[in-house]
Amino acid sequence: MSVTDLHSLALGIASKNSSGEIIEVYYPKPLLNPSTTCAEQMLAQCQDISDNGFIETSPDAMRSLASALAEAMKLSRAKLRRRLPEVQRLR
Repeated sequence: MSVTDLHSLALGIASKNSSGEIIEVYYPKPLLNPSTTCAEQMLAQCQDISDNGFIETSPDAMRSLASALAEAMKLSRAKLRRRLPEVQRLR
């Protein structure tokens, strides 16, 4: 799966039956058309993606994903701050 294949994403909470099969999943806030940065980090952190895009992950993997997304967002904000003087000059 590539970044351009990712049109939406969501983190959800699943319920399993006594056999360990997932019976329902609640996705509280799905994201449509995620940014390239977000999609890249999601794909980098989440390895075993099924055919329907579902993955089951661990608390450690979620912490790693949260850290990676936070760092990526800091870098994105830093790039925007560096470009702000250019934009202000154009006004």
